[in-house]
Amino acid sequence: MNYTVFIVLFLIIANRHVVEHLLERLWRDKITNYKSDDKKILDLIYLKTGLRLPHFWVYDTHDFWGLMAGIPGRPQMFLSTYALNNFSDDELDWLLLHESGHYVLGHTVKETIYQGILIAVGVFALSQFNSIYLALALGLLLGVMGVQMGKHHEYEAEMYALSRVTNPQGMIHSGERGVRKWYKKRGIADSLLRKLFNRWEATMHYHRIGMAKHELKIRKYRARNRL
Repeated sequence: MNYTVFIVLFLIIANRHVVEHLLERLWRDKITNYKSDDKKILDLIYLKTGLRLPHFWVYDTHDFWGLMAGIPGRPQMFLSTYALNNFSDDELDWLLLHESGHYVLGHTVKETIYQGILIAVGVFALSQFNSIYLALALGLLLGVMGVQMGKHHEYEAEMYALSRVTNPQGMIHSGERGVRKWYKKRGIADSLLRKLFNRWEATMHYHRIGMAKHELKIRKYRARNRL
């Protein structure tokens, strides 16, 4: 029983962003998803990343986000209708590259292996001292470690996108949009708990804005020197 408590708690915390999307679908009947073979989007992904997608999934929601899943050789990209309908071309360029970066950089495989190691550590600890309190503590602690690994991968995907976007201004606008929609409008602050248990936080949007502004300065400097 304690092993089950630990594993379930760990998986929920470490993969909270995925669990939330699944629960959202269960609670909101109007949410649907469907395949799209939009050639413009698929060609852009292939041109800039070399990743060939036969299609992507459109998730009907008013929230803006993207998600990359799948196993090696079978990538699965999910995009929200809000992003597709409201993002500018430059913002969408960033989102597509960010999500593609997760697959190209092997984040799904790395997180699966990392979480497997963390589960093995927890199971070993419980085999030495089998207690419900230890199971809960390990689920929380190791789950947070899983979240932090995911957060590191988000930063890597940001760097991957930054090196390939046509116009870094899209990253700036998407970052500002994220801060407005997710934090200022809802009055959410980056508390310690949020930093520990959330894969995304306002700080990361500000970080994206800062990265993109720095990249713009570099590109402008290089452009001037070529004249």
